[in-house]
Amino acid sequence: MNFKTPRIGAKLHFKTTTMTTAAAKATPVVDLGGLRLTSVSITTAWTDGDLELFGSINSSSTGSMMPVFGSVVGGSVGSTVRVFASFKTTADRLTTIDPRLTDGLQYIMLKASVAQGSSRVLTLGLS
Repeated sequence: MNFKTPRIGAKLHFKTTTMTTAAAKATPVVDLGGLRLTSVSITTAWTDGDLELFGSINSSSTGSMMPVFGSVVGGSVGSTVRVFASFKTTADRLTTIDPRLTDGLQYIMLKASVAQGSSRVLTLGLS
């Protein structure tokens, strides 16, 4: 039998990260600090498109984001990076994320599938 263990006393923490308009369309690498990603708040100025999630267990280097599962993604981030989760997004949206996706990851990076008109601040919910 598979029983889910409740996270007793878990608190929600928030971290912000800025996605630039650079060719990579990616945020800087974010240190989860032992927490799991549970949500991403999208700004009202967001240009509609997918938001892709990348991860690494032990390196904050953009080039070392490692595949968990999924297909290879090319572009400025590099063809050695693989996306393991992608979310449809529109402006002014809170996207909830199954925290099991980031279990065991120390670092994550978010990438937009569509170039943004200017820098965008994303608020990450962590628990």
